Amino acid sequence: MRHAGNWRWPIDPPDRQCALAWLGPEKAEAALKTLKRKLPSSTFGELVAAAPWLPSWLARSVGKVAHG
Repeated sequence: MRHAGNWRWPIDPPDRQCALAWLGPEKAEAALKTLKRKLPSSTFGELVAAAPWLPSWLARSVGKVAHG
């Protein structure tokens, strides 16, 4: 099992806080692309807004998927 780190994503529910981190840098971008397609834009926008509090590798992936 992979450790997701001690940071806290400021979005509820808590299980979302670790899901992308658990995937790791290798799979996060593909997962984010899927989320962007499937989530309401407001929900994905919450993820983008939370990027400053995410680990740097995940914040970069969020920005890349959100802004191209």
